Amino acid sequence: MWEPTHSVFRTLSGYVRSLKDRFHLTFFHCLRREHLDFSLFDEVHHLEFRDLSLDVGPLQTNDFAVVYFPDIGMTLPSIMLSNYRIAPIQICGTGHPVSTWGSEIDYFMSGVEVEDSDGQRNYSERLLLLPGMGAIHNRPNYELTGRKKSTSDIIINFPSSGQKLNARFLATLRKLLDQVRRPVRFRFFPAVLDMENSYLPFVATVREALAGTSVYLEIMAFLHFSEYLGLMEECDFTLDTYHFGGSNVVSDSLFVRKPTVAWQGDKWYNRISAGMLRRVGLDELITHSEDEYLATALRLIHDDAWRAQLTTRIQTVDLNATVFSDAEAPSFRRAIEFLIANHDRLKMETNRKPIRIL
Repeated sequence: MWEPTHSVFRTLSGYVRSLKDRFHLTFFHCLRREHLDFSLFDEVHHLEFRDLSLDVGPLQTNDFAVVYFPDIGMTLPSIMLSNYRIAPIQICGTGHPVSTWGSEIDYFMSGVEVEDSDGQRNYSERLLLLPGMGAIHNRPNYELTGRKKSTSDIIINFPSSGQKLNARFLATLRKLLDQVRRPVRFRFFPAVLDMENSYLPFVATVREALAGTSVYLEIMAFLHFSEYLGLMEECDFTLDTYHFGGSNVVSDSLFVRKPTVAWQGDKWYNRISAGMLRRVGLDELITHSEDEYLATALRLIHDDAWRAQLTTRIQTVDLNATVFSDAEAPSFRRAIEFLIANHDRLKMETNRKPIRIL
């Protein structure tokens, strides 16, 4: 997944960049993708994955100090590799922000701004907290055009990929539509569903879940990144999904200067959007229950003045110093150095308290 427009690269390449010229970096990839970015690495190797079989031969003899998985779970090879002991220290990042629950991974790297006070309960790995959010969001490679919508309807963006539109969340959207008093359009961006022959089933599921309401559905497929952000610019605001919320898509929404409603839970994947909203001073768009989420969304739909005020506030925020800041990226290098120096001691500890890197 290490390509510039992919969510994993967009949130974690800043961390890996902090290691450049301080460590010898070897990159292993398992899938044949055309646009992988090898620029940070001293060596690049391909592991053959064919017919559900993974050739780990190139990994068996090595002198690695650390293995870092930007994500475990986005692909089958990543899950398979996580069950090998490749290096003395094995770490997972927030590219797919869930615990492996039983693999050979020692540490899960996250961010102190996002994890709650009892975050360790969500991980079998020992939680290692970096300053910040556990992600360094890359600024999108896109120039704002100021595109305006061509309808008087309220357009609501749902940029999170289709897998996150679960049955419970669709039921919430139905409750929202039952209370709406003006024309609205839901604009979905199902993303990876385009590549898995899931587009038509997705459309059918959404139509069935929202049947009988007056919403106008726009389900955008087969988009290039610039087309996606151009359409995002046209909307009035964004609703994040629950329980698995967005990360890059929320930073995209703020990048195009749109109010975004977050429904905060107790895991990184439903707290990262709230973390970004706090950084830009939009705490009033952070909700903690379905009732709060619906009330905030309904106010954005019906209160034009409040929505315009929030949009203006976002336009004045220095996003480079907040959402897209890389000031905390060097903490990743400090964490790697700390683990190399202290792993033998740490693995003997019975205390599972999260480790904080300053």
